Amino acid sequence: MKKFAIKLILFCMPLLLVIGSYFIYDPFRVLYHYDNLYKDFLVNINRDYASSQLFIQNNPSNRYDSFIFGSSRTMAYHTKEWKKHFKDSIHPYVFDASSERAMGIWTKIKFLDKEQVPIKNALIIICTDQNFTYNQQADGLLFVRHPKVDSTKNFLQFQAVFFSNYLKDYFFIRYLDHKILDKQNKQFSKNMEFIEVFVDSISNDLYRTDLNLRIEEDSLQYYEQVNHFFYERNNQVQYSEDQIDERMQGMFKDIKAIFDKHKTNYKIVISPLYSQSKINNHDLDFLNRIFGSQQVHDFSGINSITNNKFNYYENSHYRPSVGKFIMDSIYAK
Repeated sequence: MKKFAIKLILFCMPLLLVIGSYFIYDPFRVLYHYDNLYKDFLVNINRDYASSQLFIQNNPSNRYDSFIFGSSRTMAYHTKEWKKHFKDSIHPYVFDASSERAMGIWTKIKFLDKEQVPIKNALIIICTDQNFTYNQQADGLLFVRHPKVDSTKNFLQFQAVFFSNYLKDYFFIRYLDHKILDKQNKQFSKNMEFIEVFVDSISNDLYRTDLNLRIEEDSLQYYEQVNHFFYERNNQVQYSEDQIDERMQGMFKDIKAIFDKHKTNYKIVISPLYSQSKINNHDLDFLNRIFGSQQVHDFSGINSITNNKFNYYENSHYRPSVGKFIMDSIYAK
């Protein structure tokens, strides 16, 4: 019996070491408290979780009352610029998520309302290539929502997503190889990040410090190096397909009802995507009807922003200078 127990322990030892390494290193930073989730991070951070967790930690002391919602394109809209457009003092927060969908925005606004958080001001950034689709990867590593914000997931289900990804395709080997031996093997870099970002610990503003520095040092060289991202457009108006279905209409109506309840000063921005895809009239008419045409600002399609590749980091994300221009434009009206 003793020999069997020893053999069993030896047999299970590799698995126990793998499990132990997960709890020791917390590779996805979802187990323990961090003053800065992004300091020396190695693995892709779930931005939805990060935004939600920072809000939950900080709201008791910061008493947020104004919010920017949307995908990673919200990094173009800095709260220090947004604050300039209000006479009264506000306490802004960027409540974003990677590849955010309408459902994610709706879930966060419902959470704020449920927690009786005042929503004095809101800026919703709509992107026609993301927000109007249903997230088929809602349970994925970068998309699963914080269990305190999304009541459809409990804590164990949430944690199971990350632990299973640690084991999937032997990712733990690649992670430990880098973590312990300090090897950066980009051949095995799936789910691993080697970029530099700065996230404001109060407002949750995200800055691409690595890209900003490269552009500041030599913008011509930067755009030469990333020129392959900037594909040719045909200079003809291309409309996105009708995407706001009945289910999504209900979400937007619910958002409007919550805004009415809080007497929210809100703005809806349709992003100027490099693809120059124009929001279709059906979806735009619906947004105008629900939120009011004076509050919906369409920057999609072919225009002075989208014609200029220097307004973008690459073909997906536009730069803070564009966000500032848009905010100056919509709040001047």
